[in-house]
Amino acid sequence: MIKRKLTTAILCACGLSASTVTWAGLFPEGAGVDHAPSLGRFVITFTPKFVKKLQTGLLSQYFEPQTDSILKTVLCPGRDWTTSPETPRCTQKERTIISPLLSESKTRIGRSEPHLDNSNADLIGTLVCKVGIVDECEDYFSNMISDSDFQNNIGDPRLYSFPADSNGNTGDGPEGTQEIHTQMLSLNMKNGANAVRAGSTLSTERFDLRSLGEVQSLNPPESEGGFPAESFFQLYAEMDLDVNKDGQIDLTLFNKSGNPLLVHGTGLMKFPPKLIYTHTPTVWATPVHLQIQEGKEEYKYNVAVVRMAGHGINYQCAGIDNCNTRKGVRDGEQSDIEMFNDVFETLPLAPINPVSDDGEESEPHNFCQVYAVQDHGRNNSQFFSIFTDNLEVTTITKVLPGLDIESLAAHPTHDMLYAASGDATKRPGFLYSLNPDIGEVMEIGETGFGDVPSLAFHSDGTLWGWAKGDGLITIDTENGKGTLVKAFPDALVEGISWNPAGTHLYATENTSLWVYEYATQTTKLACNNLPGETEALEILPDGTLLLGIDGEEKIIQFQAFNPETCEIVFGVDIPTSPTINDVEGIAWPINACSQL
Repeated sequence: MIKRKLTTAILCACGLSASTVTWAGLFPEGAGVDHAPSLGRFVITFTPKFVKKLQTGLLSQYFEPQTDSILKTVLCPGRDWTTSPETPRCTQKERTIISPLLSESKTRIGRSEPHLDNSNADLIGTLVCKVGIVDECEDYFSNMISDSDFQNNIGDPRLYSFPADSNGNTGDGPEGTQEIHTQMLSLNMKNGANAVRAGSTLSTERFDLRSLGEVQSLNPPESEGGFPAESFFQLYAEMDLDVNKDGQIDLTLFNKSGNPLLVHGTGLMKFPPKLIYTHTPTVWATPVHLQIQEGKEEYKYNVAVVRMAGHGINYQCAGIDNCNTRKGVRDGEQSDIEMFNDVFETLPLAPINPVSDDGEESEPHNFCQVYAVQDHGRNNSQFFSIFTDNLEVTTITKVLPGLDIESLAAHPTHDMLYAASGDATKRPGFLYSLNPDIGEVMEIGETGFGDVPSLAFHSDGTLWGWAKGDGLITIDTENGKGTLVKAFPDALVEGISWNPAGTHLYATENTSLWVYEYATQTTKLACNNLPGETEALEILPDGTLLLGIDGEEKIIQFQAFNPETCEIVFGVDIPTSPTINDVEGIAWPINACSQL
């Protein structure tokens, strides 16, 4: 499914413009409790170790037979797990479950009185309201909350409060900034058997795990403080999963003490706010454990991680049926559901810690895949990947009708995938992003050029493209807008790729290889003996060019080509299904494949 990218980000979802916001009002003088509806979603990825043990029959003592059978049919089925000499490949996408939209009519959050950062109240503690209304408190928790109560995740030294800025400076403070301490009193979002709970709705054995947070004014310390503000929570939650969608809870997952789920939101303008909290990708994905079924043995290791989470406070459905049909309560042109989903579906996945809590690797370090896009017929597209260790081909998406994707590139620092369309589509020359872990394609925007058959990232992070009939362009990855750099109106280029140093851009035209010098903007012929019509081009870390050649049925042809000597270094024919043999674009993720 193709989703339209939210170009105005979370501030716009909260009713704010993307420009600097001025002081908007004071915090309430006293403590109180916020009561508001909620929407939520999450993405869970199970660990390879857990799936292997499940599929090889080593976890039967932890589940009822029916649950064991259901999980085996959902998590990487159809492999020979017992007699194969090697462990079958099980991709992150196949181990990932995305929750439906969850909702609750009344979430409750307690607040303290305002205080100043690094004041005695901040350091010693503040009383948080547990019974009251927005501007009046009837009863307080006996345990005060101070800054020392906020935890860093076990094994992760990175800040677990407000995200640091681009220079690495802490997002907390500065000293004298007005703050409020908070606690999640109750959260119980549901959709059928699926649910997320926190606060007083947790199970008895985890009832004492407090989900604490803070609200921090975005105004400078010398001001009166108040709104606008930002906020974070360190959540302890339980998640019920109905993995086969039969209306029954199949398993319950939870995060342990010392591993809080960090969510952050900005743009608070009042209490209760209308705000979307999101799991920040600046920290590790949160490990979660398996709830013990009655009479079953405890499984002591984490079984999965939370890769993505969103909580929209003051967002609501008009009933659970509307939650499932993307309707909901209107706020201007978009409903709450539409606004929430637009934000959630643009969130990046949190990275997985390569070491699990039992000290063993949970994700292989050399999990390298080359990504590619296949052309089906005139304008139908399908993304797939090729594992570099065994050349196994795995599809990432279903066939996407009418999309006409002609090019693909991976960002040099974070490996996000970007794709562009040709002219045989209703959206010619559009830029898209691809999340390969969950197979989701997101529309970013129109480049302004009608056909973009090739993309390549410069080492400085700038996305370049070739616009048919125009020439070399750069593309803004935030909005898709293209800018012409140098005109080549008559060249029929199919593939482009920058060298690692960013000094030369290689381009293929039929069987010719051209090189463009960045400093002088001059072009010369490098080789005229490419092995065939090259529709995809990527450069490897050693400077060798990877050529994607039009193949025969059930075959993808790749050739490694030395641009200095104009010689083929090696070639490989990769067996595939009958439907994958026409590669339109390839992308080598530098970070994931840097060890190879």
